[in-house]
Amino acid sequence: MPHIDVLNDRSDAKEALENYPKLTTKPPKNMTGTASHNCNRIVPLLKKNTSVSELDFRTIEIYCNAVAMYEKSQNLITTRGLVITTKTGVQKANPYLATQNESVDRINKCAKELGLTISSRARIEVARAKKKHKLNDKFEAILE
Repeated sequence: MPHIDVLNDRSDAKEALENYPKLTTKPPKNMTGTASHNCNRIVPLLKKNTSVSELDFRTIEIYCNAVAMYEKSQNLITTRGLVITTKTGVQKANPYLATQNESVDRINKCAKELGLTISSRARIEVARAKKKHKLNDKFEAILE
C-alpha cells in the first residue's frame, strides 16, 4: 500500500520538524518600530500554526523589515506624491516607488516561505485534508 508509506513519510517529516530549536518569541534588539511590531504579531501565529523554528528567524526578520520599509515608502509616496520635482525643476518618479516595489518582492518571497499567503496555507490544508481522508479510508477498509 504505497499511500501508507507516503503518510508515514509525512508523519516522520512532521515529527522531525518538531525537533528543531524552538523559535524565540522576542524580536532582535536591532529591530524596532513597525518591524518589531510585525515580528511580535506574526511569530505567535507562526508558532501556533506551523513547525517554524529558530532556523527560520532570518526569513521572519527579512519579512518584518520589508513590511516596515513598505509602510515607510507608502507614507512617503502618499506625502510627496508619485512624481517629485528635483532642485533643478525636473519632474521624475518618486524614488520611494522603487523601494516600495523591492519591499513587495521581499515580502512576497518570505510570505510564501513562511506560509503567510492564502495559496501557501491552502496547500498545507489540502495536504492535511488528503492525509485525513486517506486515514479515514484505511479505517473504513478495516471496518469492512
